[in-house]
Amino acid sequence: MSYADDIANLNNNREEAEELLNILWHESQKAAMSVNVAKTKVLRIVRKMQVSNTKEAEVEAALKHPHVCDRCGKPYPNKHSLAVHQGRWCSGDRETELQRSRKGQIADKIVQASKREFLIFYTVR
Repeated sequence: MSYADDIANLNNNREEAEELLNILWHESQKAAMSVNVAKTKVLRIVRKMQVSNTKEAEVEAALKHPHVCDRCGKPYPNKHSLAVHQGRWCSGDRETELQRSRKGQIADKIVQASKREFLIFYTVR
């Protein structure tokens, strides 16, 4: 046989994966075969931890955006985002804007990721 492919290597951590890949490499050399590093892929699967929904105050605290809407007080990372908000979405009412969801927006994803990092740090250490 001149080649073999589709080998799955399932491990719980990087050290185990590295050890088994080293064994695979050494054993393949004995059989006059080689591992094509360019075609070797790693897929890391991690269970996504559930965290609470993002609140506007968390977005403001985490991101500290420099551009603030003068009508409702919502912060944005750049002038373009602020202009889009004012042109399309701004109701001018701070309370209404604070209740509007940012779910799925970049700001929400950043806050959610920081919450997960905290939970991982808190539960692992």
